[in-house]
Amino acid sequence: MRDPHLAAQITLKGQQLLQQYLTEFKLQKVRANLEYVETNFQEARQNFEAKQEELARFRDANVNLTSAMARTREEKLQSEYSLLLGVYTELAKQKEQAKIAVTETTPILTVIEPVIVPVEKSKPSRARMLIIYTFLGLIIGIGWVFGVPYVKETLSKIKK
Repeated sequence: MRDPHLAAQITLKGQQLLQQYLTEFKLQKVRANLEYVETNFQEARQNFEAKQEELARFRDANVNLTSAMARTREEKLQSEYSLLLGVYTELAKQKEQAKIAVTETTPILTVIEPVIVPVEKSKPSRARMLIIYTFLGLIIGIGWVFGVPYVKETLSKIKK
């Protein structure tokens, strides 16, 4: 590019886009897992709170349990409550682990050499190019001068 400032801006933008893409690529699966766990956590919370209220209402309505039927109903509600509490607690743990995984998976990218505006041209020097092509020309010329008669002589021997 002829404009060094434009070249530096394009390089900086490319670096930013690459960093953004790499970060999104690494976090995509972990974030999907976090969303899944959060959805299940909210559902478990609602179920747990509903069962908790149902158990509390039952206990308020049946302060003095005398019948076996009422005791059995309370035990059933208590066991369902305990089960939902366990599910809710486990999903809370998984949710926190998923949040930690998102933080741990986030890549930390370090720029080794920052973008700078070039001060001097990066093209090869003309003197160096002249020397290289002169040397190559001499080698090819010498090869041509000595090689063509040898090849013609070899071909004529093969034909005879």
